[in-house]
Amino acid sequence: MTSSYRSCSDFKEILRVLQKSTSCEETFLWQSNNGNRLVVPVQFLEIDFIAREVIIIFENEKYPLNLKLPLYVNLAHSKSAFKISDIRQSPQGALHFPFPDLIKMPELRSFERRSLSGSTKFVNLRSFMFNVAKDILHEQRVRVMDISAGGMAVLVPIEERNFLKNNRILWVSALDETLLKEPILAEIVYISTELEQNVLKTKEKFLKVGIKLSTTLDQDFLVRFYQ
Repeated sequence: MTSSYRSCSDFKEILRVLQKSTSCEETFLWQSNNGNRLVVPVQFLEIDFIAREVIIIFENEKYPLNLKLPLYVNLAHSKSAFKISDIRQSPQGALHFPFPDLIKMPELRSFERRSLSGSTKFVNLRSFMFNVAKDILHEQRVRVMDISAGGMAVLVPIEERNFLKNNRILWVSALDETLLKEPILAEIVYISTELEQNVLKTKEKFLKVGIKLSTTLDQDFLVRFYQ
């Protein structure tokens, strides 16, 4: 299994990671100052849903932070990290800041994934509740950025955000020109707005969407798909 980091900007996923981190030990803050790295254990992490902010309690007298310098949080759950912005400190020393817009998360892959940025391949994504007789619009044909036997990353036009929001579970009904007799059930595992526009060579805005397949793709098929 290989591991790399990806950027996540999906609010639901970010909130899910924060919620799971409230009961995890080993979450810490860190800050670089004059070449020295200060690591600060977090005693308590709380989510305030009314104020839509995160509250972190630590030994502020033992670990004096410079709030004018960049400050980061490393979450024990999933080993994710993010930079704190719009930070304020209460008289008791607790840190308050809005929910992060972006976090870095490790992407664990059970299969080697191959980039297709130099070619143009497509897949068809179908709503889980798709009904051919009623609504053909519940199917999207989207470009593949990379693919492995167990999943893929695709580009979905940003105006189709609602399609993703309403279909976290969906069907893969076609792989490029191959229409699947039995569509593959799939799950959206991340949505990111961070893309290399020089790779796309277009001004159109896309969401990069990670999809986990319920069925492992045949290696012979993948070889043909790469070509």
